Amino acid sequence: KVQSGMIVLSCIRHISNLALQIEFPGLTFGLVTINRISDSFTDMLKTKLQENIEESCNALKSIFKVGQLLPAKIMTVENTDKGRQIQASVNPRDINADKTHNSFKKGTLIWANLISELDHGYELSVGVKNCRVFLPFKNTDAFKKYTVGELLYCVVHKAENSNIATTLTVSAKREHVDKIQVKDDLSSHDLPPGTKIEVQIEVILRHGIKGRFLGNHWCYLDETQMFSKINLAKVTEGSTISAYVLFVEPVTKITYLTLHGLDSLPAPQHELGKIMSAEVVLNASRGIYLKLNEGASGFVANKRLLSALPKDAELDIVDAVRKKYPIGSRHSCRILDYNYMQQLYICTFERKLIKETIFSVKDLKLGQNVAVRVEEVVPNGLIVKAGHVQGFVPNLHLSDVKYNNSIKGKYSVGMTVNARVLNITEEHNVIFTLKQGLVEAETCLSNIENASMNSQYVGFVVQTKISGALVAFYGDVKGWISNKLLNSGNTERYTDPRDYFFIGQVVPVWVLGFRNDKLWLSLSCSQDIKRKKVKIGQNLSGTVTAVHSGGIDVEVGQHKIEATIPAAHLGDDPSLCPLLLTKVSNVNSSTKDIILNIENSSENIEDAQQLLMHNIEDLDRIIQFSQQNNWKLTQKKIGERVECRVEKIDADGSCVVTLPEEVSGLVASHLCCPNVEVGAVIEGVVIDYNFIEGYVHICLKNDVKQRINKIQGGLIRKPLQSSCVAEILISTQFYVLGVLKDSMCNRQLVYLPQFFIKNNTIKPLYDKGAKLKIVLHRKTPNRIIGIPKKLVHALKQTKATKTNQKRQKIEPLEKDLTGDYEDMDTVENEEEKTEMDEKLLGKNEDEHVIEDDATRQDISKKNRPKDKMKLGELCYRVLTHFMCQKMQDRKQNEKKKKMTSKERADLAKREEERITKIEKELADSTATPQTAEQFDRLLLANPNSSELWLKYMAMHIATTELEKAKAVGKRAIETINVTLVKEKFNVWIALINLEVMYGTKESFNKLFEDAVKYNDSLEIYLSVIKLLASSGRLSEMEEKIKKVRSKEKQNSRMWLEIGQIYYSLGKFKEARNIKEAALKSILDKRTQFDLILRFGVMEFQSGDLEQAIANFETILDTYPSKINIWFIYVDQLVKRKKIERARNVLERAVQQRFPMKAMKAIFQKFVSFEEQHGTSETVLEVKKKAKEY
Repeated sequence: KVQSGMIVLSCIRHISNLALQIEFPGLTFGLVTINRISDSFTDMLKTKLQENIEESCNALKSIFKVGQLLPAKIMTVENTDKGRQIQASVNPRDINADKTHNSFKKGTLIWANLISELDHGYELSVGVKNCRVFLPFKNTDAFKKYTVGELLYCVVHKAENSNIATTLTVSAKREHVDKIQVKDDLSSHDLPPGTKIEVQIEVILRHGIKGRFLGNHWCYLDETQMFSKINLAKVTEGSTISAYVLFVEPVTKITYLTLHGLDSLPAPQHELGKIMSAEVVLNASRGIYLKLNEGASGFVANKRLLSALPKDAELDIVDAVRKKYPIGSRHSCRILDYNYMQQLYICTFERKLIKETIFSVKDLKLGQNVAVRVEEVVPNGLIVKAGHVQGFVPNLHLSDVKYNNSIKGKYSVGMTVNARVLNITEEHNVIFTLKQGLVEAETCLSNIENASMNSQYVGFVVQTKISGALVAFYGDVKGWISNKLLNSGNTERYTDPRDYFFIGQVVPVWVLGFRNDKLWLSLSCSQDIKRKKVKIGQNLSGTVTAVHSGGIDVEVGQHKIEATIPAAHLGDDPSLCPLLLTKVSNVNSSTKDIILNIENSSENIEDAQQLLMHNIEDLDRIIQFSQQNNWKLTQKKIGERVECRVEKIDADGSCVVTLPEEVSGLVASHLCCPNVEVGAVIEGVVIDYNFIEGYVHICLKNDVKQRINKIQGGLIRKPLQSSCVAEILISTQFYVLGVLKDSMCNRQLVYLPQFFIKNNTIKPLYDKGAKLKIVLHRKTPNRIIGIPKKLVHALKQTKATKTNQKRQKIEPLEKDLTGDYEDMDTVENEEEKTEMDEKLLGKNEDEHVIEDDATRQDISKKNRPKDKMKLGELCYRVLTHFMCQKMQDRKQNEKKKKMTSKERADLAKREEERITKIEKELADSTATPQTAEQFDRLLLANPNSSELWLKYMAMHIATTELEKAKAVGKRAIETINVTLVKEKFNVWIALINLEVMYGTKESFNKLFEDAVKYNDSLEIYLSVIKLLASSGRLSEMEEKIKKVRSKEKQNSRMWLEIGQIYYSLGKFKEARNIKEAALKSILDKRTQFDLILRFGVMEFQSGDLEQAIANFETILDTYPSKINIWFIYVDQLVKRKKIERARNVLERAVQQRFPMKAMKAIFQKFVSFEEQHGTSETVLEVKKKAKEY
């Protein structure tokens, strides 16, 4: 057992700049800090540090090496949550602390350090007073050069003793040290670790040898310290062997030995992290020993075997291990570590660690994106772990914004975040960055040789000067932005790099060239170079810069390249393009981000689906824009119940209705009520919009209305790719709209493709009013996309015939479709319904199909002329032909990969697991949302809850996705009902708080101005002032206080709130000045009295006590007849524990001449006071005074 004060032979396993990590016998580790090496070494370091000599950083590596053996004294042993921590010392002064100058005898081994070099040798020190040690040059190994502070073993050749001092002449030659002859008059106490002795074997044990040395001293040699130098089966009792002292057990005084000499221990043959096959050779109580490749030995501790044991093995772990891993069995293992002292590899059988891809630092490279787990939050950053590798995130790299203490508060132990490898030091320490700008960058510069001229990279500022800024990248790559380049072309004002940049700021820079092994950088690049960075066919994000009749001008890509989008390319359907252009043209002067996509057309089922998806996306943009601009048409949401007044009934049974706010509606004949009359008012359901002709589609039929949910958010329990029955409601030129009839589909509407494109011609898929079986194909954020099941079957049959073809042949599909369109799942009467249900749904799904007696009727043509419909179809043909020709060359070289049966089974299993998880989450209404999808689902049901919106924002902030958090906040402000002022105000304050913590001054001021514009300006000012005060931004706080004082100087609440803020900051003088300014601004006497009283209470609660007492005394002198002042004065004194002063105030109060009712209240207050803070005598005395009065 390791104890303080023990001196043990140890081995160096790792050398850092400030400490040695050492190994003790028995898989125990310790730490030797740099100040516990030797006294001369410490003095030498102090001198170098004073002279700023850089060599001091590598001083330990210059005198030590990994694998070196040396004696160490255990100074402290502490048991912590992370295990046992041992602090040790190798200083000769500590090793020889219990010795005197005459304790060293000729022939003994000593541990000393070099003090200085003399003319004929070296002066050494053993850390003992009055003991001088001299090492002649002739007693050192040839060509060996020692440095000051170096530690070494020596053998005493000559000892000149006296009562006062001792002079030792020693030798450091290896041959002399190895030939030490220990005399019998020495005790085990005189033998330092590493001394060679002769041992007589007494008993041969199962795992070692017990023997004697120097007569009656007992010793023990464990088999882990034999290193195959002897064989237990061949040694005999009574024989003699040579061994070396390892340590002396302080209680039993038994000396433990090793067969390894003082030579450095060999480095490991196998690389850490290597996976290999191993054979079990021994089952021990602490674990199992292995035989690895090339004769190496390994060990697996019991704690790493528990996960592989059966559950009933907890009672007898050792027995369970022997059964699971019998001797001779082979297993796959991974090397975790190497122990020099026992020359033993530490291994594991754990499957999780064997499969780990990031196991050692060698598995990481600069710039690599990894997921890291927060292990510990420390003052200077975060300790994280990527796979099996531990790393560090400095405070500077926690966020893109300038560091403050609140940023670290969002990280907690156990949190997983995305990071990037920033640097790997020579000591294999890994530094990560969490800066979003670096993590999300497309490229990273980790080697200066890989830097390309006129290319852009993302870096961060590490230093600013008046002459420029130093930008760092990954590893040791750095570049310089000169002041001249920063101000080139800037004639309006001078830009100081020290003000323009802050340390840690993420900046995208361009490489201009190389000079003196450094990169020369710029923040901008010429337009010619930018154009070379874009390829034809590339998808880019863009920002609108101008809108004109021919289209829109944009800046695209990260290089801000100027481009134009023609109006005809704004959407898939030409008829929607004018509306989309109108939407863009009505955007405010502020820029608007858009995404530029290249359309892909293919002659299969995906083509119709993709066209439908794009049409829906375009319509969603128009709906969003119309709602923002208060178009009457979209004030009524899909699924909403509205009152409809019938204006006209056509001969085919369809009718025209009018909704509130003079919105027109059209009701198809099969969605109309029977026996409806003109002028009747009937409740209807909004099912769709027609933006081209300006009306809404309405359903009046009661049984159909009941099957349409009021909330149409696309939320269903039925998994995608499953089938169900849909009833067709209407058919538009963009899609066909139906309602799902399955109970698991939540009465949601489904959108089906209007056409199937074949050879650039358009084929309709079904008739209006039909019922058919569909497949739930896709899901957008708030809509469900379906596809007829028979079409899917036909497509599968066609795909089965194209085994060796590069391009899909769809003639069988065309034949199948043209023959079946006329009778595709149509249900017209009760007999056909029963027969088709058995074919489509089976016996268990009959209930989902409901008979409709008007399924073949057409929608009224009143507002949809035939010419316009034909024009729409013609546009479809032209656009489809253009898209097909555009992508024809690209598709010729594409091969579609067919999934194997195993892959399809795995995909189905994963999908089933995903759906099960989603169903559980949907069923649990109390579960806290964890993803954006879950928040969106909850917000559909409760869109006006500011609490839910704020939690949504907090989720993004916790993952450092600040822009997403801001977007959620803006979305909340747009969504929450305008009448719920408090709910909107909460979101505004959250956005402002976000800007205060992480934003720039410009972005904060812009948001503040908007908040003042749309909210109660006083509430915003006061809330912002409090936020600025709590965040320490006092100069900005004073600016806001100055503005609000000029705007709200007649508002007493403003003065009180500002005064309270000053008191909370300890600015008593400013708070008292606010009081005086308030009394000068507000002339109403009653309000002045209230201000004086409340400022007096503030002084009591947060200010100076004596000043507060003086204030109240002045108030009492001015208003002596107001008894509430007396009561408040007494209560404040009691809170500050000034009991006697409060009693004196009450004594003065009862001596006043108030009306009887007031005096009664004062005496009651006095009695209550004495009951709480006085004695029974004082209570009786007060009651007596009350009776006398």
